[in-house]
Amino acid sequence: MTRSGNYKDDLLKALTDPEEAREYFNTALEDKNPEVFLLSLLLIYKGGQTSSSTQLSTLTTNFAHPTFATFPLTIESDYSTSETACGAIKRPTRPETAAEKAKGETLALKLVDLTDKKQSYGVSLLNDCKYGYDIRPKQIGITLYR
Repeated sequence: MTRSGNYKDDLLKALTDPEEAREYFNTALEDKNPEVFLLSLLLIYKGGQTSSSTQLSTLTTNFAHPTFATFPLTIESDYSTSETACGAIKRPTRPETAAEKAKGETLALKLVDLTDKKQSYGVSLLNDCKYGYDIRPKQIGITLYR
Protein backbone atom coordinates (compact mmCIF):
# COMPACT_ATOMS: atom_id res chain seq x y z
CA MET A 1 0.00 0.00 0.00
CA THR A 2 1.30 3.44 -0.87
CA ARG A 3 1.32 5.91 1.99
CA SER A 4 -0.02 9.44 1.76
CA GLY A 5 1.93 10.77 4.74
CA ASN A 6 -1.27 11.25 6.74
CA TYR A 7 -1.72 8.45 9.29
CA LYS A 8 -5.49 8.82 9.63
CA ASP A 9 -6.09 8.83 5.87
CA ASP A 10 -3.86 5.76 5.46
CA LEU A 11 -5.66 3.97 8.31
CA LEU A 12 -9.13 4.70 6.91
CA LYS A 13 -8.02 3.47 3.48
CA ALA A 14 -6.58 0.29 5.03
CA LEU A 15 -9.84 -0.32 6.94
CA THR A 16 -11.78 -0.61 3.67
CA ASP A 17 -10.19 -4.07 3.38
CA PRO A 18 -12.37 -6.51 5.43
CA GLU A 19 -9.33 -8.47 6.64
CA GLU A 20 -7.57 -5.30 7.84
CA ALA A 21 -10.78 -4.12 9.54
CA ARG A 22 -11.23 -7.47 11.30
CA GLU A 23 -7.61 -7.48 12.52
CA TYR A 24 -7.87 -3.86 13.70
CA PHE A 25 -11.12 -4.61 15.55
CA ASN A 26 -9.70 -7.74 17.23
CA THR A 27 -6.64 -5.78 18.37
CA ALA A 28 -8.92 -3.14 19.91
CA LEU A 29 -10.87 -5.88 21.72
CA GLU A 30 -7.65 -7.26 23.22
CA ASP A 31 -6.99 -3.85 24.80
CA LYS A 32 -10.06 -4.34 27.07
CA ASN A 33 -10.59 -0.57 27.19
CA PRO A 34 -14.13 0.58 26.25
CA GLU A 35 -12.87 3.87 24.80
CA VAL A 36 -10.37 2.10 22.51
CA PHE A 37 -13.11 -0.31 21.43
CA LEU A 38 -15.55 2.51 20.63
CA LEU A 39 -12.99 4.53 18.71
CA SER A 40 -12.05 1.43 16.68
CA LEU A 41 -15.74 0.93 15.82
CA LEU A 42 -15.98 4.52 14.65
CA LEU A 43 -12.83 4.29 12.52
CA ILE A 44 -13.99 1.03 10.94
CA TYR A 45 -17.34 2.68 10.23
CA LYS A 46 -15.60 5.68 8.66
CA GLY A 47 -13.44 3.30 6.65
CA GLY A 48 -16.53 1.87 5.00
CA GLN A 49 -16.99 -1.39 6.88
CA THR A 50 -20.63 -0.94 7.90
CA SER A 51 -21.97 -4.31 6.84
CA SER A 52 -22.40 -5.49 10.43
CA SER A 53 -24.25 -2.40 11.63
CA THR A 54 -28.00 -2.57 12.15
CA GLN A 55 -30.51 0.14 11.41
CA LEU A 56 -32.80 0.32 14.41
CA SER A 57 -35.40 2.76 13.21
CA THR A 58 -36.46 4.98 10.34
CA LEU A 59 -38.40 8.09 11.23
CA THR A 60 -40.33 10.36 8.90
CA THR A 61 -41.92 13.60 10.03
CA ASN A 62 -42.85 17.05 8.80
CA PHE A 63 -40.26 18.61 11.15
CA ALA A 64 -42.66 21.32 12.34
CA HIS A 65 -41.31 21.03 15.91
CA PRO A 66 -38.14 19.70 17.50
CA THR A 67 -37.98 16.00 16.75
CA PHE A 68 -36.29 13.34 18.86
CA ALA A 69 -35.78 9.60 18.44
CA THR A 70 -35.38 7.51 21.57
CA PHE A 71 -34.32 3.91 21.84
CA PRO A 72 -35.37 2.17 25.08
CA LEU A 73 -32.87 -0.49 26.12
CA THR A 74 -32.88 -3.54 28.36
CA ILE A 75 -29.40 -2.79 29.72
CA GLU A 76 -28.72 -0.30 32.48
CA SER A 77 -25.62 1.83 32.82
CA ASP A 78 -24.44 4.56 35.18
CA TYR A 79 -22.18 6.08 32.51
CA SER A 80 -22.26 6.70 28.78
CA THR A 81 -19.22 7.05 26.54
CA SER A 82 -19.29 9.74 23.85
CA GLU A 83 -16.92 10.63 21.06
CA THR A 84 -15.39 14.10 21.35
CA ALA A 85 -13.00 16.02 19.13
CA CYS A 86 -10.00 14.66 21.03
CA GLY A 87 -11.10 11.12 21.91
CA ALA A 88 -13.90 9.84 24.13
CA ILE A 89 -15.44 10.99 27.41
CA LYS A 90 -17.46 9.16 30.06
CA ARG A 91 -20.52 10.97 31.36
CA PRO A 92 -22.98 9.98 34.10
CA THR A 93 -26.43 8.89 32.92
CA ARG A 94 -28.07 10.01 36.17
CA PRO A 95 -27.96 13.79 36.62
CA GLU A 96 -26.78 14.78 40.11
CA THR A 97 -26.38 18.55 40.14
CA ALA A 98 -29.05 21.13 39.32
CA ALA A 99 -27.13 22.10 36.18
CA GLU A 100 -27.00 18.48 34.96
CA LYS A 101 -30.72 18.06 35.62
CA ALA A 102 -31.56 21.19 33.62
CA LYS A 103 -29.34 20.30 30.68
CA GLY A 104 -31.60 17.74 28.98
CA GLU A 105 -29.09 16.67 26.35
CA THR A 106 -25.36 16.23 25.95
CA LEU A 107 -23.13 16.96 23.00
CA ALA A 108 -21.11 14.33 21.19
CA LEU A 109 -19.79 13.84 17.72
CA LYS A 110 -20.73 10.68 15.85
CA LEU A 111 -20.90 8.01 18.54
CA VAL A 112 -22.48 7.38 21.95
CA ASP A 113 -22.44 4.12 23.86
CA LEU A 114 -24.11 2.54 26.88
CA THR A 115 -22.36 -0.54 28.23
CA ASP A 116 -23.80 -2.55 31.10
CA LYS A 117 -22.27 -2.40 34.57
CA LYS A 118 -20.41 -5.69 34.08
CA GLN A 119 -18.83 -4.39 30.83
CA SER A 120 -20.12 -7.48 29.03
CA TYR A 121 -22.73 -6.00 26.69
CA GLY A 122 -23.38 -2.59 25.21
CA VAL A 123 -25.31 -0.62 22.63
CA SER A 124 -23.80 2.12 20.48
CA LEU A 125 -25.52 4.71 18.35
CA LEU A 126 -23.47 5.89 15.39
CA ASN A 127 -24.53 8.65 13.03
CA ASP A 128 -23.02 11.01 10.52
CA CYS A 129 -24.75 14.31 11.17
CA LYS A 130 -26.44 14.90 14.55
CA TYR A 131 -24.79 16.01 17.76
CA GLY A 132 -27.41 16.29 20.55
CA TYR A 133 -28.06 13.19 22.63
CA ASP A 134 -30.30 12.39 25.58
CA ILE A 135 -28.64 9.60 27.54
CA ARG A 136 -30.47 7.91 30.42
CA PRO A 137 -29.61 4.72 32.36
CA LYS A 138 -31.82 2.58 30.07
CA GLN A 139 -32.20 4.78 26.98
CA ILE A 140 -30.33 6.52 24.17
CA GLY A 141 -32.01 9.45 22.45
CA ILE A 142 -30.89 11.68 19.59
CA THR A 143 -32.10 15.11 18.48
CA LEU A 144 -33.05 14.82 14.80
CA TYR A 145 -34.26 18.34 14.15
CA ARG A 146 -34.55 21.63 16.06
